[in-house]
Amino acid sequence: MHLAFIHVATSALPQPRLLPLPTLTTFLQSLAALWAMPIPNTLKEPLWRAAVNATSGSHITPWVCPCCGPPSPVAQPRSHTLWDCPAALAVRQAIASAGVPLSLLTKESVWLLRPPARPALSQSIWLSVCAAAIDAMDYSRRAGWALRHASAGARPQPPVSLPHLAVARFWCNLSDIADARPPGLLRLPRGALFFGFDGSGRLMALVPAGVAGS
Repeated sequence: MHLAFIHVATSALPQPRLLPLPTLTTFLQSLAALWAMPIPNTLKEPLWRAAVNATSGSHITPWVCPCCGPPSPVAQPRSHTLWDCPAALAVRQAIASAGVPLSLLTKESVWLLRPPARPALSQSIWLSVCAAAIDAMDYSRRAGWALRHASAGARPQPPVSLPHLAVARFWCNLSDIADARPPGLLRLPRGALFFGFDGSGRLMALVPAGVAGS
């Protein structure tokens, strides 16, 4: 199942035969490093489930995303939820807004926990970002269905933007990771992305002002 996940993560790359594909061992080592981080396991589970194609609801046919996209064959829910959905794109744009070029954010870099070529990011930072991003993408799908079911009840619910919800979840996840204070994040170099320290020396997520105030 992990090999199939790696294949899906790398099959969309241009000229895949000319690119060094990650080995199963490398991915499992990164996954183990993520699981060893003292952060909420709820942030690790979506990637673990995706890697064995066990995301809840992904094998329902015909499958459809609450983003109101077209029904998809059973082989596509994983890629849609964690990559092609507008909410997933919004999360990638949030990562890019912190300083990682959007053009370098591939499925391989996010799904397989492989940091992009630039800027240089520590393993702890990139593992945190990937876990926060994949959870936010998966959360938008679950929240979307919950909102659709709620709107079908007696009390109409106000419309909610799933991309906006996913981005808020992403930054909240990073804040939760900062609160957990993983050791690898307590030795950040000056000018590090995504995380920093406040005036009292407390680890914090560098949430953009526009997001924090929304």
